[in-house]
Formats: sequence, C-alpha cells, structure tokens
Amino acid sequence: MRESLRLLGGEDSSVTVAVRLRPYSVRELADPHVTNVVCMSGNETTVCAETGLEHHFLYDFSFNSFDAKDPEYVSQEQVYACLAQPLLVKAFEGYNTCLFAYGQTGSGKSYSIMGHGSDVGIIPRFCEELFSRADLVRDHDKVKLHVEISFFEIYNEKIHDLLASNSHLGSGKDKKVKKTTLRVREHPTLGPYVEGLSTFVVTSFDDVHGWITLGNKNRATAATGMNDKSSRSHSVFTIVLTQTKVGASM
Repeated sequence: MRESLRLLGGEDSSVTVAVRLRPYSVRELADPHVTNVVCMSGNETTVCAETGLEHHFLYDFSFNSFDAKDPEYVSQEQVYACLAQPLLVKAFEGYNTCLFAYGQTGSGKSYSIMGHGSDVGIIPRFCEELFSRADLVRDHDKVKLHVEISFFEIYNEKIHDLLASNSHLGSGKDKKVKKTTLRVREHPTLGPYVEGLSTFVVTSFDDVHGWITLGNKNRATAATGMNDKSSRSHSVFTIVLTQTKVGASM
C-alpha cells in the first residue's frame, strides 16, 4: 500500500483498493457448466462476459488466488504484506487505520480476514506482528503499550457482542444461544460507539487468539447456495493501541 494515492483530479487519498480471485468451491468443482471468466495481469482485472465482451478494471492490487500451482498465485501471507502490514506501521505512528472486506457470501471474506486452519488470515497475522513490534518498541523507545480488543456482529440489523460472557449457556446439544442486542450511541467528542460492548485488555498474541476463537464460534452461520457454512453476519473486530512514553503522563 502506498502512503498516498494520486487521483485523476489531483487529490491525495490514503485509501487502497484490492480485489482477490478465489479458487473454485467444492460445489463449483462438481458443476461441469462452471467456467472461470476472470483473469488478472498486474493490477488489472478482466471479466469476460458470455457475449464475448471484456470488461477491464484497475485496482491498486489484483490478487490471483485461483490456482495454487500458478506462478502468479497470491498467498495469505502476500495479501497480508500488501494490505495490512502497512496499516500496522501507521497504527504505531499514531494513525487510525481500517481494513474493510466486501463481497457476496462465499467470496472468501472470512478466509482472507480470519483464515482457515493453519492457513491464517489477516487479523491473526496482524495481531501476532503487533505484539512482536510492541516488544521492540518497549525495549528501544521506552514506551508503555496498552492493547484492548472488542468483537461484535451485525445480524438482521441487530448488534451482538461476540465476546460477552453470556453469549452461550448450557452445553452439548442442549446449549442455547442467548445474545443481548446492543445499541449504537453518539459520543459528543469520540463519535459513534456501541453502548455496553465489552472490551478486554490483551498482553500477548495468545490472549488475542483465544478471544478471536471465542468470537468466531459465537458468530451466526448457516448454509447457503454459495457456501455450506456461510458467516451470516457482518463483524467488526477492533484493536485499540495506546502508547505512552515511560515517565510521561497519560
């Protein structure tokens, strides 16, 4: 990601846009009528319509993750390095940063952001490097760091805390899900916030990983025609990083 992008009108923007091409799903592999109509070259993405027309689109990054055997294949690590690692650098410089994943169900949002199994996604990688950098900052810059996280979902226009202690009651087959609906409020100086949302102090990547695992288990999922286990909700994972010079007042 570049620190600033020069737009056609001469305006500077700190927004970077990327598109990622995923491989066939299990259902698509079983369908002989499914064909790939997308190809990528550099930062250009081309979509070939059934009529034979080609539609060309330019992005800051076009990530081809369709075929792992392709020499141009883009891995989870490469996606993180291009999109999220620069945000971590800016966060330590004191800037607010945000990464937003958009796409229809089954397009690979959860895989890119969270990952699957050992193929970890952006957020776990981001958090792991955050604490690695934090150790260096403490040793070299004499800075005290304080990290808090929160995790909520928006499902059917309702906000649920994914880390609340009462998210699940019971056990096994008799386990009943009980989620409290939260409200969005407006703070006079800080802006919009979720009232009653739980936040937790974390001091290591293991702490964060535990909360992420819990939050993902609490998310609403259901099978769709595109995805056997689709994340049916939108989710927001927030990290608040506070840095204080040792000996300085808060």
